[in-house]
Amino acid sequence: MALDDIQIHSSPGGGPSIRYYQIEASQTFQKGEPVSLDNDGQVTECAAEPAPEDLLGIAMAGPAATAGTFGAMNNPRTNTTYADGDRFPVLIPQDRDQFITANWTTGGSAFSDTVPDITDIGDVCSLDLIAGVWGVQQAGTGASAIGIIDDVLNVRKESIFDTGETLATTDTFYIVFTITAHQHGNIAEMIAGTG
Repeated sequence: MALDDIQIHSSPGGGPSIRYYQIEASQTFQKGEPVSLDNDGQVTECAAEPAPEDLLGIAMAGPAATAGTFGAMNNPRTNTTYADGDRFPVLIPQDRDQFITANWTTGGSAFSDTVPDITDIGDVCSLDLIAGVWGVQQAGTGASAIGIIDDVLNVRKESIFDTGETLATTDTFYIVFTITAHQHGNIAEMIAGTG
């Protein structure tokens, strides 16, 4: 688990949509990690490579079950660790929201296993959990495809499309992506039992 693996990059539709759900007991995910609703309607961390119907949004706090854990955040209402059933903030992806991460893979076995380039812009992507860290996997297909790669940024957060540069594996870079399919869009189907 790492703090802020995935962050909001831009939200031109008037700001990100934050919704509150009950949290399941003993969750240890961090702020910036993908979360899901379980069958009881409580927030839990997503499994690796979540399908759209298993992705609710991005955690806006880190409950970390162990007090003092890096990135742990107390419930602001109680000033104690989040407990089962507490209200918990989740960023729900909207149509034009863009997210950013420094974690990128093409093979799903290690982040930064290859270097992204401008030909990756526009590719389908999925979210992946590798060694406790969340990031984007290029060319996510089938059940785990959740979005589109919008841009690749250099260390100065300039688009490599604009600068024309070629990155090396030792360079710092960021992937900007849009989440186009997620669980929140299917809530009505879930309640009706058709999704």
